[in-house]
Amino acid sequence: MAETGTVERVVRISRPAVILNLLLLAASQYLLVLWLYPRYGDLIWVSLAIVWPFLAWAMWPLLRAFIVGTAILITDRGLLNYTGGITFVAWEEIETASISSWLGMKCVNLVTRNPERVLQRVPPMRRWFLERYLNRYGGKLTIYAYLAQGGAEPLFDTIRMKANVANVSGRGHR
Repeated sequence: MAETGTVERVVRISRPAVILNLLLLAASQYLLVLWLYPRYGDLIWVSLAIVWPFLAWAMWPLLRAFIVGTAILITDRGLLNYTGGITFVAWEEIETASISSWLGMKCVNLVTRNPERVLQRVPPMRRWFLERYLNRYGGKLTIYAYLAQGGAEPLFDTIRMKANVANVSGRGHR
């Protein structure tokens, strides 16, 4: 773990938040089937057979974090995120940070000095999706802090302190 630094603190995963996420996903899939089945009949199962493996792949970081119990590792060189999306971000790469909220789920958004460098650490297929999200839709590199015990504020404070970011955005919400 030399390239990511020495672990200083482990932020545990919030298992109730992960279970809630998974239940919401299952409920949305169930409602989708109820809505589409009368219209498309048995053909819906073919499309779901294509969609469900993709959803399982997309949810893998969340499931892995749930099994291992770790959401984020704070190291002397940066943070290692297990909640999905980005992986390792060095402290010196962080330009600004902000807290945002969507449907009550707080996230820490990062603007990095060199996003391409951060994305190079992400596995290829996830990188492709993240690049599209950032470039085409104006998304931000995000840490899903609502999945971590303690939430967004302590993580935000750690980033502000460790990254020595002078222009950290306030605790605004979108």
